[in-house]
Amino acid sequence: MLIVAAEFMFALMGASIRQVSAELNNGMVVFARNLVGLLLLSSVAAHPGHRDLRTRVPHLHLIRGTAGLAAMYCFFYAIAHMPLANAMLLKLSAPLFMPLVALLWLGERFTWHVPAALAVGFAGVGIILTPDFETMAPVAMIALLGGALAAVAKVTVRKLSATEPAARTVFYFSAIGTLISVFPLLWLWQTPTPNQLLWLLLLGLFATAGQMLLTRGMA
Repeated sequence: MLIVAAEFMFALMGASIRQVSAELNNGMVVFARNLVGLLLLSSVAAHPGHRDLRTRVPHLHLIRGTAGLAAMYCFFYAIAHMPLANAMLLKLSAPLFMPLVALLWLGERFTWHVPAALAVGFAGVGIILTPDFETMAPVAMIALLGGALAAVAKVTVRKLSATEPAARTVFYFSAIGTLISVFPLLWLWQTPTPNQLLWLLLLGLFATAGQMLLTRGMA
């Protein structure tokens, strides 16, 4: 139920991205999403009753942050340039890649039922990618790449959940994402209007809520 609630938050996030991406470029939207998340989680981390941010696994946070940020760039671009429903469905291709990542990285084994289910899932992805069985939109491949990168990030969350609370995991994700995504703004900066700022704030709120719910669910 936590993961279902997270995906609902991400659907609301997708609608917000679609709204604001008509006027702002992808780099601005990705940076704003991470910055809002960082500000929200910094206030949580500063609460006296909250656990500190010290971690013994910075390398896992770095892997999760960079893979998740790369997936974010892919998804946000796809949401802005293809039908929202299709973009969100391709975002959900991440679970199809996760058993493969978990097998190679965590050594998690699975029965024959999993490959059978993956075959059905990838067949569905193929219908989304080439609905007329003739042409494949390049933007759909970008969304699918985002799914593969998101699978790496989510498997990393699984490893982090053994020692890291959800708030710490999401805080480092937002911090790494903000730090890296600020550099493209050297040539992509656009000054948002008050209306665009409101949509960016909503986007960050939905995305951060989704990340918190997803991290708890993945644990």
